[in-house]
Amino acid sequence: MPLFRSWKRKRIHRKPFPGSWKVIAEKNVSHYRHLKDEYRSGLEKRMMVFIHEKRFEGCGGLQMTDEVRVTIAAQACLLLLGDASDYFPDLRTILVYPDSYIASVEQRTPHNTIIEGDEHRSGEAWTMGSIVLSWRDVLAGGRSYRDGRNLVFHEFAHQLDYELGATEGVMFYSENRNTMTWPSTILKAADRHSLDIRVGRPTVLDSYGATNLAEFFAVSLEAFMEKPRELQREYPDYYAQLREQLGMNPQDLYD
Repeated sequence: MPLFRSWKRKRIHRKPFPGSWKVIAEKNVSHYRHLKDEYRSGLEKRMMVFIHEKRFEGCGGLQMTDEVRVTIAAQACLLLLGDASDYFPDLRTILVYPDSYIASVEQRTPHNTIIEGDEHRSGEAWTMGSIVLSWRDVLAGGRSYRDGRNLVFHEFAHQLDYELGATEGVMFYSENRNTMTWPSTILKAADRHSLDIRVGRPTVLDSYGATNLAEFFAVSLEAFMEKPRELQREYPDYYAQLREQLGMNPQDLYD
């Protein structure tokens, strides 16, 4: 990390967490309300850096406010409590719509013809340094911390994937983290999930995770953060790998 950036972050960490931000986080993010005191200070410091370094833009008539910034940051920075990422360094801009939005899509037919159309979306992550979110869905995810559905976790999981190669089996390489078993672990878990969906077997993971490996990772990270005990029971090996790679156990985070 450049020395100037490190120095600047340390200065931000020394500042008190704004009282108005605390009110917003307690109102909109149930994860924050239930977070144990020993983790709350770390989350608040990460939130201050995150909000300082990222650009937030309102789209579709949404007026950008501290409420939007703080509500998103409180959820995104929960993923950083184990220092899995250096504040999502490839991410520069967060675009926020009031509700779901229309995105242009292209589909290739079996005859190699490309069909263009429109699709309603609540969020997406781009490899070029941007994330798009629906404010309505950001609020819904923040206000329920045990249902296993969270738009911010999902899209920022994609950001981690782009940054660190999660679904390519090279996630979070470091001397203290074992990446050798990661490819087989995630592939086995994804294959099992796809089978569960095909045969109609109940599962803690949303069916959208059967779309492809990247979506499986994003959906499973939602469950990891919000239904950790259920995920551990269903996928013990995969849960252990997620726990190791993200550097935390969500079961320890909340009162």
